[in-house]
Amino acid sequence: MKKLALFSFIFIFAGIAGLAALGFAYRPSDGIPDGLKGRIVMINGNPMRIYQKGVGNDILMIHGVPGALEDWDPVIEDLAKDFRVTVYDRQGYGYSARGGTKYNLESNAQTALAIIRELDLKNTVVVGHSYGSATSLALAIQNPPEVRAFVLCASPGYPEVHPTFWDYILSVPYFGEGMMRLLSRSVGPQLVEAGIKSGFDPNQNLIPEGFIALREMMWLRPQVMTTRAREYTRLEKDLARISPHYKDIKKKVYLVQGKSDEITKAAWKLHEDIPGSELTEFEGAGHFVQFAHPRETAAVIRRAGKI
Repeated sequence: MKKLALFSFIFIFAGIAGLAALGFAYRPSDGIPDGLKGRIVMINGNPMRIYQKGVGNDILMIHGVPGALEDWDPVIEDLAKDFRVTVYDRQGYGYSARGGTKYNLESNAQTALAIIRELDLKNTVVVGHSYGSATSLALAIQNPPEVRAFVLCASPGYPEVHPTFWDYILSVPYFGEGMMRLLSRSVGPQLVEAGIKSGFDPNQNLIPEGFIALREMMWLRPQVMTTRAREYTRLEKDLARISPHYKDIKKKVYLVQGKSDEITKAAWKLHEDIPGSELTEFEGAGHFVQFAHPRETAAVIRRAGKI
């Protein structure tokens, strides 16, 4: 029995060490693949993929987790008729490097503010989706003078987050990257497809052609899913830290919420806690409200930009 236990320990240790070594050797690819929009801009010394379209007052849009700047495709063209729209891959997602991120809301908020300043955005409306909305809340409690208003789509807001066992496993430095190098070649595509369909519920019929294939290409990169895990395992504490300060937000806040969203349901309490906020609800819309109601979502953002 002792030899069996020792053999089992050595086998497990070797497996863990092997995955950690695989993760240590991982180097994310540089550059933006052909056919995808955007350019690389250095923000605080970190290369990030950013795309801009239109002229006029500025709108900065922040995607969720995992997400990418393409999450805003349903509304970019509409808004670019009247505004200069800036979208970006958050650090560690899409084709932005993750150097310097602390995997928390405050770090993401500071990156958003750095983009506003680096690109000289004026009277900016900051728009977030899901984790991007939580990032916007972390920025809103600072009441930055560069921002005129916030639009929060499908926003979390309170410490009601429940990370899974796999979130904690993938958040382990190097080991998580090694694990993802294995998973991405086996069950990864099926998990991405299932996750997207669950996220779109009950609007799966609105998933655009090519949406899943592009997300498989992006999300199965080890840096993306490990960044997601590290942010998600910290999110509950982040929200607990910032939520007592919502009452101090001075900027105008617009909340957009699908009534059928089973992922985030904080909009109604946020509406109570944020002074002067406005809430727009959509019947039958799930978490990806900008896909379920693109014109109506763009109309709320347009209203925020014309205060």
